[in-house]
Amino acid sequence: MRKYISVIAIILLLLKWQGGLCAQEPVDSGRLHQILEATERYVNRDIRDTADFKSILELKQVYDSIQDTTSLALASWYLGVYYRSIFVYSESEKYLYRGMKVARKDENWSLLMEMYKEIAIVHRNMGHIRKLKASIDASMLIAKRYNVGTKMLIPLMETALYYSYDTENYDLGIKYGELFLEKSKSFKKIGGSDPMLNYRAETEAIIIKMELAKCYIKTGEKMDLVLPYLDEARHFFGNYDDHEKLSRIYQEYVNYYMSRGDMAMVKVYMPKQVLHAKLSDQQLMNRTNEIPKFLSALLQLKQDLELSKMANKKLVFQRGLVIGILI
Repeated sequence: MRKYISVIAIILLLLKWQGGLCAQEPVDSGRLHQILEATERYVNRDIRDTADFKSILELKQVYDSIQDTTSLALASWYLGVYYRSIFVYSESEKYLYRGMKVARKDENWSLLMEMYKEIAIVHRNMGHIRKLKASIDASMLIAKRYNVGTKMLIPLMETALYYSYDTENYDLGIKYGELFLEKSKSFKKIGGSDPMLNYRAETEAIIIKMELAKCYIKTGEKMDLVLPYLDEARHFFGNYDDHEKLSRIYQEYVNYYMSRGDMAMVKVYMPKQVLHAKLSDQQLMNRTNEIPKFLSALLQLKQDLELSKMANKKLVFQRGLVIGILI
């Protein structure tokens, strides 16, 4: 009887070993932290001059083994941002929805608000206006229900953009755009530990001013603010060579002077708008060149994982033979 018990104990031990070979081990917390930090640095570079997406591939490789919910939400956010940046919106949406579900369950409202901002960009780029409005409304509800601090600027900005950019309801665009500027100034005076506050009070405020200038031109309101807002936006985005924004800014210069009947100034700004539109297209092409390189690297990663699984199965089979012999 003891002999049989010993054999069963050995078999159970080997079966546990075999199961361990088949399951994916949880990723080391130190390595995961390094991967997340590297990925954050990579996805935050709006205009990348290299296709070094090693951290993205590493994060994809360990993603399903992440057990810490905060890390899983961050990983989902970063992958969602990256896929959006290379225009693979379906994958971006998939990761963001998963991250939002985790963040909501953990009541991580701050991170959830950031993902709502990102999903709004995805829906806008996909042309899913109903989904866009639903996500904005949901983020606004959370901002009102919970203490999200300066993150309440997110739904205000997205609402302003929804009305000024997506639906061309310029009166409401002005209402929410001015409310965003008012709130961002008040937060700036109070200060705080939110690292995104300066970004929102400066960069995103410039975007809102650019949209407000357009709304003022369309409605004829506060025309004295149009040129100061456009000048501020032009200098700001000129420092970053953001030709997409500069193209839109110069278009508003054209619209402003056309509304004034000043065709001489229209002729000054029209060529600049055309130039930056072409440069914007070139920047877009440079970004799309990254897509086949990334997909090729991702395919290679999948092939390597399949080879690893095959080797794993072979080892499992060998262990199975040992179990059979023992039986």
